[in-house]
Amino acid sequence: DVELKDSNEIVLGASTVSGTLDVNATGAITQSGAVAVTGTTTLAAGAVNNITLDNGGNNFSTVAVTSGKDVELTDSNSIELASATVSGNLTLTASEIDFSNVPNSVTGTNTLTLQPATPSQKIAIAGAEGTPALDISQRDIDAIGGFTSVIIGRDDGTNPITINAVNLDEPVIVKSPSGTIDVLGDVKGNTNISFNAPTVNLSGNITTQTQGIILGQTGGTVWLQKDIALSSTGGNIIFNSHVSGIAHDQQSLTLKLGENGQSIFNGAIGSPFRLKGLTIDNELGVVILGGENATLVGSSADIFKEVIVNAKQTNLSGTVRTAEGNITFNGNVTLTDDTFLDTGAFAGGNISFNGTLDSESGEYNDLRMVAGTGDILFAKTVGAGAGRELGAILIENAGNVTANSTIAAASISQLSGSGATTLNGDIATTAAPGVNINTKNNITTANINAAGGGINFNTESGAVQTGNLTTAGETNPNPVTIVALGDINTGNINASATNGTGAAITLTSKEGGITSGNLTSKGQTGSGAVAASAQNSITVGSIDSSASGGNGSAIALTSQEGNITTNNLTTSGTTGGGDVRVSAPGTITTGNINSSSSNGKGGDITIPRQKIDTNTTDLNSLGAFRNNVGEILTLGDITTGNLTSSGATAGGRIDVLTLGKIQIGEIDSSSTNGSAGLVVIDNGQTEYRRNAPGIDLSFINARGSLLQVCNLNALCGIDITTDGYFRALQSFTTPVGAASIATNGDPIIIRHGGGTAFDPFEVGNPIQNGTFAAITNGKGLLGSILPIQSFEEPTQLDNIQIIPRIPFLTNMPFKTIFPTTQANNNVTKADEEVSSVDGVLSGEFSASLNLPRSVYNPKDAVQILNEIQQQTGTKSAFIYATFLNNRLELRIVTAEKNRFITVYGVTQDEVLKAATKLRQEITNPIKRRTKSYLPAAQDLYKWLIAPLAEDLESQKINNLVFIMDAGLRSLPVAALHDGQGFLIEKYSVGLMPSLSLTDTRYRNIQKEAVFAMGVSQPNNDNEEIKAEELSPLPAVADELKKVQEIGGGKSQLLLDKQATLDNLKLQSQNFSIIHLATHGEFKGDVNNSYIMLWDRLLRLNQVRELGWYKQQPAIELIVLSACKTATGNDNMELGFAGFAVQAGAKSALASLWYVSDDGTSELMTDFYQQLKTAPIKAEALRKAQLAMIQSDEFFHPYYWSAFTMIGSPW
Repeated sequence: DVELKDSNEIVLGASTVSGTLDVNATGAITQSGAVAVTGTTTLAAGAVNNITLDNGGNNFSTVAVTSGKDVELTDSNSIELASATVSGNLTLTASEIDFSNVPNSVTGTNTLTLQPATPSQKIAIAGAEGTPALDISQRDIDAIGGFTSVIIGRDDGTNPITINAVNLDEPVIVKSPSGTIDVLGDVKGNTNISFNAPTVNLSGNITTQTQGIILGQTGGTVWLQKDIALSSTGGNIIFNSHVSGIAHDQQSLTLKLGENGQSIFNGAIGSPFRLKGLTIDNELGVVILGGENATLVGSSADIFKEVIVNAKQTNLSGTVRTAEGNITFNGNVTLTDDTFLDTGAFAGGNISFNGTLDSESGEYNDLRMVAGTGDILFAKTVGAGAGRELGAILIENAGNVTANSTIAAASISQLSGSGATTLNGDIATTAAPGVNINTKNNITTANINAAGGGINFNTESGAVQTGNLTTAGETNPNPVTIVALGDINTGNINASATNGTGAAITLTSKEGGITSGNLTSKGQTGSGAVAASAQNSITVGSIDSSASGGNGSAIALTSQEGNITTNNLTTSGTTGGGDVRVSAPGTITTGNINSSSSNGKGGDITIPRQKIDTNTTDLNSLGAFRNNVGEILTLGDITTGNLTSSGATAGGRIDVLTLGKIQIGEIDSSSTNGSAGLVVIDNGQTEYRRNAPGIDLSFINARGSLLQVCNLNALCGIDITTDGYFRALQSFTTPVGAASIATNGDPIIIRHGGGTAFDPFEVGNPIQNGTFAAITNGKGLLGSILPIQSFEEPTQLDNIQIIPRIPFLTNMPFKTIFPTTQANNNVTKADEEVSSVDGVLSGEFSASLNLPRSVYNPKDAVQILNEIQQQTGTKSAFIYATFLNNRLELRIVTAEKNRFITVYGVTQDEVLKAATKLRQEITNPIKRRTKSYLPAAQDLYKWLIAPLAEDLESQKINNLVFIMDAGLRSLPVAALHDGQGFLIEKYSVGLMPSLSLTDTRYRNIQKEAVFAMGVSQPNNDNEEIKAEELSPLPAVADELKKVQEIGGGKSQLLLDKQATLDNLKLQSQNFSIIHLATHGEFKGDVNNSYIMLWDRLLRLNQVRELGWYKQQPAIELIVLSACKTATGNDNMELGFAGFAVQAGAKSALASLWYVSDDGTSELMTDFYQQLKTAPIKAEALRKAQLAMIQSDEFFHPYYWSAFTMIGSPW
């Protein structure tokens, strides 16, 4: 036993003590040689003095340190520290270190270091005692207290360290700078825990209550051997090395942090093997991902399978990448540097910011995202607050992209997307490229202000809906471009420049429509073009692409299948106006259009007539018309405000073309120093069309200081064409006074749809057809037509022409007038009025059936009726039933009276509806035993016959010849009913296409033979006939025999195989009555209408090839006993009513619908019997029809009212 005491320091030399050693000094205790003690060693140096016994040859048994500051003990074998009280650091180095069973028996105020004797010796923490390793048991750990830090391991360690399940009450650092640390069990503590080694294998969870956790070292790897949870309720969790699973997508990492805790990754995560998931829970604290020293930045390796950050605040930078897993931030996020989030380019996971997202103040950091088919969500504000805005936001690909609040960033770009993009909050960007979104489905945004950048939306298969869009700037803004498959709906779009050139605005909807607010691309030095193109309708507010100091830019609006509605369109410019083009097959409605230029040329204004693609368009919805070359054109109305294309050096051309109604305000294409712009207003058909819509406008000013350069046959000056009425309703001041239409030497042509006594063109009276004031070409009185003058025929003054479009008037020579000559304003005679009406109707038949001009003069109507009465004793009356401005007008012409009547209280639509209803009720097979036809039959009688009844009765008229307007030419007039009986019971009736087309010469045919031909069984060996799927006509043979018998000995019969085209041409030439008992049908197109022969279908347009029209004497009657007529088509009616003229016969008897064999045979037999004695053909038909009315079987109008005498009834 050795006891040493010294009032100063003690230096122990080489010593061997077989008992105890007690060393007590008031100074330091050191050694100069190895010390070996077999008993207990007690050391005391006071609170301020160090004890350093660090000789590697020491061999202590049990040691107790009662006092000392920094104490360092080294043993070549093991140290059993019974107790220790130090005021500084305590360092123990030995191959084994053991503490007593007494908790807190080893205490200190600074660092405790426990290290193995050699760098390579293993360390086992909380394991079994007595192993070759340096064993630090739970008992040893419990004996420690008061130290600020406990370090286990050497600075030069290469040794493996194992950590079993353990509870740590002191701050612990476990290190092996060149070795490994294996955490085999759960580690729990109330203080800091740090495991520092190049390789850390985690098989257990780590939990601290108030302090942090630090794992790994730079360049090393923390390997997750299973799903791991790290929890620190108050400190940080820091990874100084990479974090990896042991295989891809097998292990997950969960971090739970307290209010003041941070999660810091200073190494790559998921490298080399990505994690199954990363969950960071910190509802009250801050999470830092990436950072200044992170090796994440720019990494191309897969990192996570999934990342979830539940934090009040996350500071984010660097690269966070998952393999198709989600990245979710459930708190607020601040970008502290440029950041890249990647969940996979092909089948990515979602990226969600469920809190606010901003950038570190004044840094404007970029955010780049790749989500593949995953969704991206910004749940709250992005870049809110001055200086907290993001830099460039780049979405390379994503599924759905959603922002629920405002976004402030340098720019926003989405390069591609498989879903919808919905940005519900306002967006503000400050740099190029502005806002650029490309995705597959819908794009929806609130207001966007992209100052310094453009706006570009492109959706492959969706629609676009936005608030107001603005790229406007002081100098040169960027364009706005929207391309969508579906509809485009926007607020106002502003790409204007205060002092520079405005940018272009382009809207394209490939299969939808466009609805927008005002579109503004105006500028000071120039402007941007505005273009809107859609499959369906376009509705926009005002469009302004004007330039206050330069050239205005073009406006182009194009709808393929819909309507266009806009407010004012302005392309005016100081040095030149931009062109305006508005094109749609439907209705076009605009405000004022201004393409003028104060110092240059005005821009052209074009509203063209548009063709329709019949493969995609519902023609009924647009109101379409097929012209004579087969093109489908629309009847869309055009309504505009003022059209102004005036210019200093030249006026712009103005074209307004459609087939519908045109209503325009003032038209001004004038020029102060050059030629005025050409003005073309045209809604006429290739062939004249009655009751067509007209043209209304205020006035036309096409005055220039120079004449236009007019090429031969080219349009020049003012050129107006309409099948309706033309009305210029206001005037402006010219050198000759007030004028409604004026040039300064250029020609003026007005083609209008009037010209009869009822609707002449009147200069000075625009109420129906004319101008409010004069028409002048600028050549003084010699070139002016002054009010009030009225013109029915083509009229010319100098190079001013006023031409009626009615065919029989158009071809008349011009009537030349002179300024001093007033037009004839005398009341037109009644026969001239008849000629006018008849000429209009004739024109329709001639145009549709390609008939030659007639030689018969309708002015001779009275004379014709007188001659018929003298020759036959029949008192006939012509009844014209026409429509004008949706009202029904009747004119009755008899040998004694010519009277005009307007039928009030009924519209054209009501009359035509009743006509359709009558035919439907008569032909409905389930109503054959009813009188359901009576209401329509009585209404039509009330409108068509009752107004004329007094004249008919007083003059004892017994034959009515109807000359009808479109919609009435297939009316079964015989079935009209006065409440007591049918019209046919009082009068014989007939249908005449027009008087001027009909040969009215009378010849008695009571003894004429009949050429009868028929087909009882369709020849289905003929493909053309087979395609019509026609039924047999078994009664034809019997019908033809009866007709032959009644006709007499010279009559001839050809049946079935004999009924060929060649036989019809050859055999019929010597007969004046031809009877055809075979299928026939009048369709909407004369090329499709036919009469069936044995060897072919004889088309209606081929009938004249038979040569009957050349035959002398003329063929008196053609009978078609088995034909039918289609409904609801004007061309069909023309074909039916004009058949006699088309065939070259005076009269034809045909049926409006197919009647049963028995009914047809009954009527035909009786008709030929009556024809032997009746004075006229119509009377023979009447008597045959009366016989059927009185029969028990065929009394219903279905059986007898279909048969109509067409052409001459006499």
